[in-house]
Amino acid sequence: MPLFKVENLTYFYPESKEAALKDISLEISEGEFVLVAGGSGSGKSSLARVLAGLIPDFYGGRIGGKASFQGREIRTMDRRMLAREVGMVFQDPEKQIVQTHVEAEIAFGLENLGLDNEVMLRRVAEVISFMDLEQIRCVFTANLSGGQKQKLALASVLAMQPRVLVLDEPTSQLDPVSAEDILNLVKRLNEEMGFTVIMIEQRLERCYHLADRVLLMKKGSIACDGSAREVARKTIKGCTSFVPPVARFFAGMNVPSVPLTVKEGRKLLRSCLKDIKPALERQPGLHPVSYTH
Repeated sequence: MPLFKVENLTYFYPESKEAALKDISLEISEGEFVLVAGGSGSGKSSLARVLAGLIPDFYGGRIGGKASFQGREIRTMDRRMLAREVGMVFQDPEKQIVQTHVEAEIAFGLENLGLDNEVMLRRVAEVISFMDLEQIRCVFTANLSGGQKQKLALASVLAMQPRVLVLDEPTSQLDPVSAEDILNLVKRLNEEMGFTVIMIEQRLERCYHLADRVLLMKKGSIACDGSAREVARKTIKGCTSFVPPVARFFAGMNVPSVPLTVKEGRKLLRSCLKDIKPALERQPGLHPVSYTH
């Protein structure tokens, strides 16, 4: 049984004549790292909100089709039960933080789940240690940097020990260093701790290579679904803006496997130069340029 199963899903926001999601069908397995890409208004955030149980209950509107989690329709699930299983981190952490101090913010979700004080204290301590937030545990949340606020938002979700993390452009407001910290943490959660990750992101050069699978959305529909390498090769002719630079460079070439990182690209180039160098040396008057880096 897939973790998520979406069948013929169509959704309209209130007073909207254009569907935000159009006939979406997909399955997501446990432990997958799924990257959802696409232009503004393509339906990425709407799909995330459906999987997190926020549509249609929180946003209203009209919905058709079916979205299930572990075989149960999400719309019929108890909100507390769903919150224990699926955690969502929004694009703007300031809209998600409601308490004035770091420790209180991490405990806020646990209080809403009705957990005992002993359990809450243990979970808060575990998350603070794991997220390396010890130095700011008593800090006023308004005084945190953007990266610290995003880590705090993620920590408050992790404290509820969900199985799924839904991340809606978590690095969009962060500097490169803070963004890299968040992505490395998400990668660790997926690879070492088995979290299922569904990430929406537009800066693909940061995270494209981390994904097991890429969903490319366009006008509310899934335009392409496959591994990062497959999607790069399939979409290079029509959707180059949604393929990171390294993959874009190689996808149009007749190479057996599209590199996703600079390291992979260098390795492929070295291999190609090694193959063509003997042929160039046999041609009179041609002197191949040495490649040393």
